[in-house]
Amino acid sequence: MTRRRSARSMVLLASATLHGRMLAQESGTPQEEAPAAAPTDAAAPTEGSALAADASGAAPALDQADDTLDLSGWFSLQYRLRRTSDTTDQDLFGLLGADWRDAERDAFSLHLVTRASWDVDGRQDRNGSYAFDSLADSYDHAFVAHLLEGWAGGRVGGVGDWRLGRFFLEDTPVTTYMDGARVATLASGPLKARIGGYGGLPSHLYESSSSGDRIYGTFAEARGWTGGRSRFDWMHVDDELRASDHEDDLLALSHWQALGERVDLFGRFTWIASESRDLTARAAFHHAESALRVQLGWYELFNEQTDLSYEFDPFTVVAFDYQPYRQASLLVGKGLGDHFDLAAGVDVRRLNDDDLEAAFNHEFERWFVVPSVTGWPSDGTSASATFEVWDAGSERYETVGGDLDQEIAKGVTVGAFTSFALYRYDLYQARELDRVRSWGARLDWRATKTLRLRLDWTFEDDRFDRYQTARVRATWNF
Repeated sequence: MTRRRSARSMVLLASATLHGRMLAQESGTPQEEAPAAAPTDAAAPTEGSALAADASGAAPALDQADDTLDLSGWFSLQYRLRRTSDTTDQDLFGLLGADWRDAERDAFSLHLVTRASWDVDGRQDRNGSYAFDSLADSYDHAFVAHLLEGWAGGRVGGVGDWRLGRFFLEDTPVTTYMDGARVATLASGPLKARIGGYGGLPSHLYESSSSGDRIYGTFAEARGWTGGRSRFDWMHVDDELRASDHEDDLLALSHWQALGERVDLFGRFTWIASESRDLTARAAFHHAESALRVQLGWYELFNEQTDLSYEFDPFTVVAFDYQPYRQASLLVGKGLGDHFDLAAGVDVRRLNDDDLEAAFNHEFERWFVVPSVTGWPSDGTSASATFEVWDAGSERYETVGGDLDQEIAKGVTVGAFTSFALYRYDLYQARELDRVRSWGARLDWRATKTLRLRLDWTFEDDRFDRYQTARVRATWNF
């Protein structure tokens, strides 16, 4: 039976796919939020790309749990208020993560991440024009809960490892959720070869039915020489939709190479069925003694990307067919003493046919310089500024952004930022925003070893409206 999806739900599902992947990544490895001083064009797909997670579910940064404990985890409770010139929205979110493992041998472990949301003011406008459209509004009730991750796994002697349940495929060419099983051998032999496979159902959090959906694949990798690792992947996805059913195969060849201690290289070539899809290449150089770093990047989409299964293409329902393009990036940075750093770079995108330039797919150049300071004039100070020039052919802008954090007491940090983006995508309302200026302030208080409180406020100004978001979050770890 083919399940039905409305046009609006397909747009929201596109953003849900990306949002769900980010939640899965962050739930496994909680990290500090990156400063927003140097935004980039969101249109450029990169390896494992995803939209920045909405604050409603991002896993909090926590101190590492005691490795001697069998049970560890965290719980986060957050209130969010959003406003525009004519409407408001209030929501409450809870996020729970827990791990149980064999502390002696790590032969068996359980992992859980679950999230719940409550629409406090009950504003569930479903006409498609509400400023704060939400996937949770597609339900008939204000309280919505999801199991983000729930799996059991471990090692089988010295032979291999396994995982069973709902989990995140973190090492495949396309990042995705799945409900099923994964097995892999441990590295062995002179080539330190590994093989593995997985199979089950794609985990689409906001779909009512998984009928007709399947995902399975295999991989093989080896370390043929010092510093090198090569990998082959095959992924197959069946995705049953109302308008069309997809059966897609993705093949990928990837290689990682370390040249001594200072140079790292990466390259990946992928195919969809028998047609070349894209090429990703990166090179990084780091010289610790001189604090010099250089990063080079290249991405090329070879052929027009049309509608595929959600795992391989969550954008087409919003951005329509994606035209072939090339994008290059360069970043050079240098530490200047113990406290100062200077970085500069450029991002350049060119379409194969510039006559096909359109919304969601632009040619542009972005030049930037980012000076920063850490630990001066006081130990608790960190600050950066971003000076940018955006050149999109008929449009050229010079902009300034910045980020400042100051520790005002032990465990208490206050901060502020401002940033600019020439293009920013709002997938929830299927539109492209341009010339977006954002401002924000935050407070972070580590009240105890197990309790952390965070408050933040952001203000965003674009050609549609002005948006304000305030959040209060408390996080406990155990």
